[in-house]
Amino acid sequence: MELTDPPMVHFENEAYQNYLDFLQDLVQNNPSVSAEMNLESLLVAVCENILQLYLNRTDHHYEQQKSGPVTRWVLPLPLAKKEELAARRPLLVLALKALSDLGKDSLRKYIANLFLLLVGLVRIENNLGSGEAERVLTNIFQS
Repeated sequence: MELTDPPMVHFENEAYQNYLDFLQDLVQNNPSVSAEMNLESLLVAVCENILQLYLNRTDHHYEQQKSGPVTRWVLPLPLAKKEELAARRPLLVLALKALSDLGKDSLRKYIANLFLLLVGLVRIENNLGSGEAERVLTNIFQS
């Protein structure tokens, strides 16, 4: 089992957070630049990457579930994995909030690519009992 050192997780989270903040600012405050450079789809792709990164740490196999049978049982995670996920959860929540902030119409354009990831997150977060991530996921599904 290979785990990332905690400082590395911190730096990775910080880099992604800065990138998300930058893209969100451009999308929300500079619509002409955003449209010209297709920044909304870039923001969604970054969020999708963050969701996939988080799910990969849980041994949740998103790619296999696209074509194969859906797993019916979620096994408890080892303590080390739970700690790593706890360190990554703030970034996950930021990515989910960025998706939620896009608004209903924009989110609908991308939901086909995000749906399986979001369902996987619901399953994992329900198992882990993370309240904040679950609240943001609820907001996304209510959109």
